[in-house]
Amino acid sequence: GINAEYMGETPTTATHTTHFTSSPQHSISHLELCLGYNFVLRDCDADYTPDILPKSFMMENKGYDDLSLFCTVFPFCSTRHNKFGEDRNMCLFRIGKLMCDENPTGNPPIDFEDGGRWHTVRYEKERCVLTQCKESDEIPNIDELPGCETHLNLYMAMRAQFTEERIESRIAEADLLLQNAVKQLLTLVRPFTWG
Repeated sequence: GINAEYMGETPTTATHTTHFTSSPQHSISHLELCLGYNFVLRDCDADYTPDILPKSFMMENKGYDDLSLFCTVFPFCSTRHNKFGEDRNMCLFRIGKLMCDENPTGNPPIDFEDGGRWHTVRYEKERCVLTQCKESDEIPNIDELPGCETHLNLYMAMRAQFTEERIESRIAEADLLLQNAVKQLLTLVRPFTWG
């Protein structure tokens, strides 16, 4: 819950705020109970799911830290190529080429098939890079984009792509509670393995 005194709210508003800011674990538990569907899968569940190789904890944890850091800065989405190579220490996902507040329509790109709106990121335990891979490719080309270098994490990769000042100012304006909730949600649902 949220401490109403810390937030500077009256008890009535605090109740309303607390209602909508319950932890992702709590919300998912309620969804599982109501719908009878298991949203939180574990590595052992892959025994019953052909062609799924659970990703390593270290790679997933680092990746979800990076995604949550940028959750209000860039749109993200999965890619059908994430299973490529089935490497426990590598995943592929897509990041918008425009920051959320730079899109001319005012909304994040919703056409997930439009390769012109997305970069595919090859994310590994110890490095990440923007790749040449397009969603429409039959066989993904996970080589880095011409002119891009491999970086330690997504923050450094995006800083090289957009400039440090632009990235820093967007992150400084980010909602820390939202970032924390996104990190918890990603850690629970594990889209790098199951998405």
